[in-house]
Amino acid sequence: MHAAENDIKILKHYLDCEFNGIFDTQVAMAFLGHDHQLSLSNTLNHLGFDNLNKDEKLSDWRQRPLSNAQIAYAT
Repeated sequence: MHAAENDIKILKHYLDCEFNGIFDTQVAMAFLGHDHQLSLSNTLNHLGFDNLNKDEKLSDWRQRPLSNAQIAYAT
């Protein structure tokens, strides 16, 4: 996950579950000396991946089933 702190709080609240062994890419990049607020898009660019298409970032993720575009964005 990237910048997982708030997502985990919300998921714990609504799903009444615990999380273990989460690898947070934002924390990892900060550990490597990058700005702690480094976005996922900038992290991916730094690692040599293509630009992240953010079209689905603010789409309705509550809607099921997820669209193919949402699934592609999430993976």
